[in-house]
Amino acid sequence: MSDRKDSSRRIIVLREDVSRKIAAGEVIDRPFSVVRELLDNSLDAGSKTIDLYLYGGGIREIRIVDDGSGMNNEDLKICCRRHTTSKIVEEDDLYKTDTLGFRGEALASIATCSRLEIISFAEDSNHANRLVVHGGKLVSLEEHAGKRGTSVLVSDLFFNMPARRRFLKSTSSETYMCRSIFADRALPFTGVAFRMFIEDKMRYFFPVQELKERVCAAYKDAVKPSLLALLDTETEDFKLKIVMGDPALARKDRKFIQIFVNGRRVSDYSLMQAVEYAYTGFVPGGYHPVCFVFLNVNPELVDFNIHPAKKEVKLKNISSLRQGIIGLITKHLNIPLYQGVSPAPGRITDQDNLFKVFKKSSGTWERTGSDSLFTGRMQPEEYPPPSVDEDIKYFGQVFGLFLIVRKGNTVLLIDQHAAHERIIFDELMEKQYSSQKLLIPIDFSADRVEAAVIERNLPVLIELGVELKRKENGRYIIESMPEDFLILEAEEVVRFIKEDQGDQNRVKREIMDALACRLAVKDGDRLDDITAVELLRKALQLKDPKCPHGRPIWFSVSKDDLLKFVKRK
Repeated sequence: MSDRKDSSRRIIVLREDVSRKIAAGEVIDRPFSVVRELLDNSLDAGSKTIDLYLYGGGIREIRIVDDGSGMNNEDLKICCRRHTTSKIVEEDDLYKTDTLGFRGEALASIATCSRLEIISFAEDSNHANRLVVHGGKLVSLEEHAGKRGTSVLVSDLFFNMPARRRFLKSTSSETYMCRSIFADRALPFTGVAFRMFIEDKMRYFFPVQELKERVCAAYKDAVKPSLLALLDTETEDFKLKIVMGDPALARKDRKFIQIFVNGRRVSDYSLMQAVEYAYTGFVPGGYHPVCFVFLNVNPELVDFNIHPAKKEVKLKNISSLRQGIIGLITKHLNIPLYQGVSPAPGRITDQDNLFKVFKKSSGTWERTGSDSLFTGRMQPEEYPPPSVDEDIKYFGQVFGLFLIVRKGNTVLLIDQHAAHERIIFDELMEKQYSSQKLLIPIDFSADRVEAAVIERNLPVLIELGVELKRKENGRYIIESMPEDFLILEAEEVVRFIKEDQGDQNRVKREIMDALACRLAVKDGDRLDDITAVELLRKALQLKDPKCPHGRPIWFSVSKDDLLKFVKRK
């Protein structure tokens, strides 16, 4: 039951102090929000050096010092009032702003929920001034000693909002979030030097540096310079720079797919999806690439005014941006460096580690025959191995999945399913398809969005030999499709037709991927020598030794590596 005494309260006008706190809560919810807004102001002021000092996770104290253009006495008088800004004048300015902050709410919100001190020395002034505001109330404004630029001190955050303060996390958690926003602001602004001090100890220093070096400095524990590449391109609509990671850096989370638009880190699913699409076939299923995308777009084509913290963005030319990202990444991935890539040699101590190399789950796979290492074989030294060619010898199957091959002074363990899947996939992608009438046509329904996808995918479906007709009330009927497709369930075929894969080429790829997986030899299938040797011959001729999902087909280890493992070298 409700504790409210009066369920028919009349509408009232909120007191000014209450409305200010509500407005402040929309912009400032944690210490990192303060850091974000103050860094934006420092960058907009043209600063070349910015220092961040953090105490107690930012709850006790946040201080940011910059060498930007600063504020004079008149600026300081009104800077903490709501709706005051130096970045826009007319409404139209909202849609062509090229600054990070423009709402005119940041300092007002911070001043409302903290004890705020600003010391600033403007370019056109003869001295600095010091402003003190506690809980939104002016304490003092006077001349003060100071150097060019601005120093902002925010202490005792939410001292007058106990309910908000109770929801803050631990000091370490709040510090981590502040560090993350610090990195977000530092990454795109490589011409600015940043330092971050935690409890008076400098923890991060980003000097003026190139973009790739800035990314490495910000995430030195997660990325290696040798596995990153800097790409760039430019069109009439945008400038694009990408720091892309080698597929070997793939992770199980999307933490390092980061998109920056005009210097702001944004959450845009469409652009993140473009990055993942570009890595298709290079990164295994369930893994995500490391890729930092930096876009500079005409401000008139961007709207950040849709979120209080400007985390989201509305882009008018999203299609061309997606294509730019996809084209730049795929062009780099298709260079010879990535053709024939195999995992770096490593120590394999047991079956589980071997499965990890191929990014597979050993817990769901069956062994065949006995539990011995080799199935259906004498010991290798007693068995005359059949030749794949003059320099390649086949020794047998291990764990019901891997084919063991010696090529010169290198041993290869080849995933029979992944290899066969890739061979079939490549053949299917090149094949010409013809239709076959279905004995029982497939009837299905599609909503408005799905119908639009179907119409967009129609050209590629016709090319693949899928004939379908549109009926009334959003229903479709598939009358014909290629014989190869008959191994797929009707529901699968319908899903491929209805699902938005981003573009037509992806639709074809997804269908061929499913077919190849069904047609390939399975984990646990026992292969006779003739079949195994034929599979190996084709596998070793592949230009791209990865399965369609991006997993490596083989693992290689040289004689020298083996000698080092047993300490003979």
